[in-house]
Amino acid sequence: MQFIQNIFKKFSQSEKVETFSWLSELKGMDDVSAIKFCAEKLNADFQKNVFNGEQNLNKLFQIDEKTHTIVERITTHYVNIDHINTELEERIENTVYLYHRQLFLIYLHLIENLVLPNHDALPTMLARAISNATQMIKWRYYSYQSAPANVWLQLAKLYMVAEQRLLLDDSIEAYIDQKTKKISTAYIEACMLGTLESLSLKCQQIELASNMLAAWAEKTTIDKIYNEEKHLFFVDTVSNTSAKRIRNFKPADTYRYWCFDDFNINIELCLSLIEFNIVPQQHTVKEFIKNPYALSTLEVLRTEWSRLEYKRQRRSEDRYQTAKLATTAFGFEEACYQIEINEKKQMQGRRTSTLNDNIRNEKPTFNRQTIGFADPNIIYMD
Repeated sequence: MQFIQNIFKKFSQSEKVETFSWLSELKGMDDVSAIKFCAEKLNADFQKNVFNGEQNLNKLFQIDEKTHTIVERITTHYVNIDHINTELEERIENTVYLYHRQLFLIYLHLIENLVLPNHDALPTMLARAISNATQMIKWRYYSYQSAPANVWLQLAKLYMVAEQRLLLDDSIEAYIDQKTKKISTAYIEACMLGTLESLSLKCQQIELASNMLAAWAEKTTIDKIYNEEKHLFFVDTVSNTSAKRIRNFKPADTYRYWCFDDFNINIELCLSLIEFNIVPQQHTVKEFIKNPYALSTLEVLRTEWSRLEYKRQRRSEDRYQTAKLATTAFGFEEACYQIEINEKKQMQGRRTSTLNDNIRNEKPTFNRQTIGFADPNIIYMD
């Protein structure tokens, strides 16, 4: 006990409280400029290890909470506007992505270098780190780019910290405007978004899929022991990859598994409601199915995530296996001889065609008369 008190005493004595006076400069800025300015200041403070102190860490939480509202406003505007200026679009994408990345790097660094493993702020830092990583992935997908480098390894590292500290099933409110969520659920949402990377979905479809994951994946649990009849997806915690469908593989200690049947039931329900034009009583489902991208998004999710509807190849028609018999009339030498004859014929035809083209294109500078040509030379292939 005395050892822990000494650590706290030393920690508080060496702590330098920052005023963060630059926050006052955010007033009067437009949303995008404010977020860009905030990301730059956070980076400068991060380089100076400002947030290692207890009071400065609490101030970081307050700054993150305040700017989170601005970022959500920008995201909503970006997703819901169909036509946007190209220059403004690129500016928003770069600014918001770098902001989320800066916050993610700060939280990741604090978690990796935490003085006390059971720090009270650890669950909040984990929740916000995974949330910002998920936003990074989404913004890369908005502009049809791949996920950030090493993000899956970094997310797996956060997951393992939560698993070792027995925090996976703790319900945490990452931000005030978000409902409480388990860390394991947040990790599943990010990994399942990763399975959509190669589909080139529109930003509206990605946002809708993300909202569906947030609403329907809360009961999904992560298991360490593989059950062939239950589990459908898995993730390798030591590999820089997102979730994968289970197909003919050997279980490993580094794999984590989950069942996605409950989510797929909700997909089928929404598709049935759309097909028969039924208005549901549940508000969340009602909002989902009235989205103009609902049908196309649900069909994609059913194809990618369903236990039965999944198809490996992207073909309009199913692939059928065929078997045909082949008979040979000549041996190897005879086949080579036939190829040689065919090459001679083709070469002769090409030379004749080229010569005739030259004659037609040549402008005559002499009186018309009969001209005889010799047969074209034949090149014998060795």
